[in-house]
Amino acid sequence: MITGNLAHTNGWHLLLNLCGLWVLVTLFSRDLDAARLLLVLGSGALGVTIGIWLLCPQTQWYMGLSGALHGLFVWGLMRDLYFKRRGARLLLLGFAIKLLLDWLGGGESSPSAALIGARVHVGSHLLGSMAGLVLALVSLSWPARR
Repeated sequence: MITGNLAHTNGWHLLLNLCGLWVLVTLFSRDLDAARLLLVLGSGALGVTIGIWLLCPQTQWYMGLSGALHGLFVWGLMRDLYFKRRGARLLLLGFAIKLLLDWLGGGESSPSAALIGARVHVGSHLLGSMAGLVLALVSLSWPARR
């Protein structure tokens, strides 16, 4: 569980997660420096790990960074919404639809599952999203962080 965020099922899985990381870093570059990126990703990964341990006891193994990436995406979205940046509401709507489709598909019928050759752990996406939301709300509530 500790290294699950760093391990991947195959090269396609790793490539998919690295492409997602690149897109998110590019999308939220105005709010990210190296330290903040590590803090947000690390918090997301920790949230996913603890969440799976406590809330998904049926999970036998977990691999991939996608849960933490979902946390980074929600963290960035919340900042964009807070600062009233253009396109934030549309991104939030698209993200909500994506999470719903993942959930309804159970992690087995998504294009990502077909590409990586493994079931997608949709619970990790929700857990990472919640971790990103908590981190965003806490950081935006501190006046010095605005």
